[in-house]
Amino acid sequence: MVEDDNDIETLSYLVTRFAAKEIAPHVTEWDQAGEFPRALYARAAQLGLLGLGYPEDLGGTPASQRMRNAMSLAMARHGASGGVFAGLFSHNIGLPPVLRHGSDDLQREIVPP
Repeated sequence: MVEDDNDIETLSYLVTRFAAKEIAPHVTEWDQAGEFPRALYARAAQLGLLGLGYPEDLGGTPASQRMRNAMSLAMARHGASGGVFAGLFSHNIGLPPVLRHGSDDLQREIVPP
């Protein structure tokens, strides 16, 4: 996979707009409540953020660690608290072992398209 600085800039712009518009105005309230609306998952997925770095055949968007880091940095700089970020991307804890070691059947069962 070859990515250039334009890819990074485009992703950073997308994430910055998402975080500034849909997270930053609510982050204090969500952090105090200890939760955020489930609709935020759907919006992040719609933008391709939840699948970033995962196989296309399982609904992801192949991306390098550099791209994933750019996404994380833009989220942190423009409104996502640690709690919101950890909750929104919690699948990054359990999904990699399933992709690395799980059978094709298990992957199709667990990984949403």
